[in-house]
Amino acid sequence: MDQAECVSADWRTIGFEDGTAGRNQGQIGEYRRQCADHGVTPNLVAYQRGYNEGVRNFCTESNGFNHARSGGRYSGVCPGELEPDFLAGYRLGREHYLLARAVNELAARIDGSQSRIRSLEDEIAQKTLKIASDETSGDTRLELLLEIKNHTLEIAELKEKIKVYQSDLSLREAEYAALEKPVYY
Repeated sequence: MDQAECVSADWRTIGFEDGTAGRNQGQIGEYRRQCADHGVTPNLVAYQRGYNEGVRNFCTESNGFNHARSGGRYSGVCPGELEPDFLAGYRLGREHYLLARAVNELAARIDGSQSRIRSLEDEIAQKTLKIASDETSGDTRLELLLEIKNHTLEIAELKEKIKVYQSDLSLREAEYAALEKPVYY
């Protein structure tokens, strides 16, 4: 925080925003450090009051789900009476997040492998043209043929990998489709 922010800070609102975002209340220590440089001390009572209100907004089952589904981490900020509901949503949201991430990673692997195949096919075409050229020496032709053979083997390996990735992708998509969809989804 800069000097103007420290001087004009509404510590209750800052605490509320931190609590609503699920941040650890230790964040006030960072504000203290930043504002000490400007001769300002945060109002801990106002911050704590706002933080407690904000945490109550954060610690709901639907927020747990949405927070985890978007890849957020939980740092144990929920009070004991609210934590079970929050964690129920969080666990389900985490399942959604992990499966969606797995689906995206598999799709990216498929795309990357297909792109590599296209690139190798282009190289094979270029090398085939060089082989056919009257200006290419016999030794160079042999080198090019060996490179084409290696490219062809790599393409075959990539196609096998794509089959495995597509099979895994189908399984993950089915798992994702079968996941419980909460009412607040």
